[in-house]
Amino acid sequence: MFHFAIDEAHCVSEWGETFRPAYLALGDYIAQIRPKVVSAFTATASPQVVASITRYLFGDASYSLVTADMDKPNLHYSVVPTLSPLHSLERLIKGKPRPTIVFDRSRAGVALLCEEIGSRIGLDVKFYHAGLTKEEKLKIEAWFMASAEGVLVATCAYGMGVDKKNIRTVIHFRLPYSVEAYIQEAGRAGRDGEIAHAILIDDRRTAAVEPPFGEKDDTRRLRSLAFAGYAVSRQCRREHLHRLMGGSLEGYCSGCDVCDGTLLSRPEGQEEILEFFRKNSYRFERKDAIRLLSGSRDAGGFEPPVCAGSGSLAGWNGIDIDEAIAACLSKSLLRVREKGLRKGTYGGAKPALEV
Repeated sequence: MFHFAIDEAHCVSEWGETFRPAYLALGDYIAQIRPKVVSAFTATASPQVVASITRYLFGDASYSLVTADMDKPNLHYSVVPTLSPLHSLERLIKGKPRPTIVFDRSRAGVALLCEEIGSRIGLDVKFYHAGLTKEEKLKIEAWFMASAEGVLVATCAYGMGVDKKNIRTVIHFRLPYSVEAYIQEAGRAGRDGEIAHAILIDDRRTAAVEPPFGEKDDTRRLRSLAFAGYAVSRQCRREHLHRLMGGSLEGYCSGCDVCDGTLLSRPEGQEEILEFFRKNSYRFERKDAIRLLSGSRDAGGFEPPVCAGSGSLAGWNGIDIDEAIAACLSKSLLRVREKGLRKGTYGGAKPALEV
């Protein structure tokens, strides 16, 4: 009896409808080979993906669906709302246990993040994506497998078939395109059964951006939009993931920021920035506000004047503060006073910011 088995079957829908269309031809191969038994295995398939697997692999043929609990009790789920994704990433890498994987969407993105992390933190960090040569991949895989403190920045190319058991933290720099992708990639952490962390950095300015899919990818677009709700949900993270996968959580939550009370209600730095401009309304232009918030000296080495809120973001990179201010402006939490600075303030013709 010939048995045709497809492992990681969710890829038929997850990847076949986008950049690896050969997956979609599996049904034709099955019809030509005519095996006695066809099996498709996956631990991460929502009802929409099950429907796609059925359509592409089984067609009109009858089949049986066998499911298993996808929960990993040792994995703690959390979401970090942010005004500056790079600042949040830097803080998390410094503060959370390693080894760490940082997932991003594109090859160019992981290369840039790797360079940024290396320059900011000085850690041993490398990047991994499908465009590397076989030799480059093997070298990076060997390095990461042996590393006790390493940080790997990767695309989904490192999301399957990886069995480094002691990964302590997985960080998603941007919202993944589906719940299946998130569960698969987050599940790289804690394969040794010890406590591990799955953290999603949520920049609401970019979370809804969609890739340029065609009509055939409408299902994936809907799945992407459905998962976007995970980042802003006040429901148990585990229960939310189970619901997106068409099930429900059995028993209690073993660890998430909603259930243990560590949920961040506002992005880091937002209250400090707004309080600074409330107390110093249209007194400072943007570059001076950044210097005051950081408490850093100016280009001439002069100490910034003391004012309400000065130094409240000490330790922040000036570029990150600027990004956070831009986010507040885009969310209409701040506005530009076109009339300039307060009367009597030096440089009063320059635009100032106010709440």
